[in-house]
Amino acid sequence: MTRYIPFLLTCLLILTACGGDNADTDSTAAEATPEAAIVEAESTRFADAPLPVTPTDDTVFPDTQNITLKWEWHRPLTDDEFFDVRVWQPGEREQTVSLVTERELDVSDWLHTKPWGIYLWSVTTVKGDVSANGDPSIDEVVSPNSPIRRFIIGEIDSPRLNPVLVEQGEAIYNNGVDTVPSCLACHTEAGEDTVLAPALIGQWERMDARDDLLTVREYVYQSLINPNDVVPEGYSPNLMYQDYGTSLTEDQLNAVVEYTLSLAAE
Repeated sequence: MTRYIPFLLTCLLILTACGGDNADTDSTAAEATPEAAIVEAESTRFADAPLPVTPTDDTVFPDTQNITLKWEWHRPLTDDEFFDVRVWQPGEREQTVSLVTERELDVSDWLHTKPWGIYLWSVTTVKGDVSANGDPSIDEVVSPNSPIRRFIIGEIDSPRLNPVLVEQGEAIYNNGVDTVPSCLACHTEAGEDTVLAPALIGQWERMDARDDLLTVREYVYQSLINPNDVVPEGYSPNLMYQDYGTSLTEDQLNAVVEYTLSLAAE
C-alpha cells in the first residue's frame, strides 16, 4: 500500500493545481461581465471629455433664477480653446448657449424666457471664437461630448409654466401682433366650444387625450405651426388661422403656448 502513496500525492497535487486555475478563470470570467464591459466602454468614451459636476441629475429648480452649470476638465485650455456649453429640451436640437473659458456658466438669463420643464445639458471642448456681438463660431472639436445631465425647472406636480412667458403670451393671445389675429377672435373668454374653435379654459385633460403621441405642450405648439395636422374632433381643416407659425417669432410662439397652457390648467 505504501508504494501507492507517492502516486496518490502526485494526483492530488495535479487536481489542486487544476482547481486553482479554474478558480482564477472563474474570477476573470466574473469580472468580464457585460455590465463591467459597459462601464469600461463608457469610461473610455468619456476619458477626455469634460465632466459635469452640478447640477446633478434631476435637480429641481423652482424657477429660472440661480441656475449655474459647473464642470471639470483634465487640463487647462489653450488660447484658442473654449468650452461649448449646450442646453436643450428632450426632442429638440442641442443648442449652444455660449462658448466660455471658465468651468461654469450661469444660464439663468438664457432660460428666463424659455418654457419650464426638463432640460438636458452637455459640454464639449472646442476651438473657435466669439464675435463682437456674442455669436459663437466653432472651427474644431477638441474633446468628446461630456455625459449628458438633466435638470428640471418648475415643481414636479405643477404644469411648470414660466410666468414671464405667460404674461407675454397673454398680450399676443388677447390682442394679436400687427396683422396676426388674436386668439380671442375664435376662442371665447367664457371658455366654451364655438362653431369656430374648441374651449381652452380648464381643458388640460381634454387636450391631453387628443393625441397619444404628443404632450399637451407639443399639441398646442403643433396647433399653431401646423393647425391642419391636429384638427380637434368635430372641426374642419382651415378654420384656424394658418400662418401663426410663419408670422410669429419662436419666442412669440412659445409665449402663446405658455399662456394657452395656463388657461388649460385652470
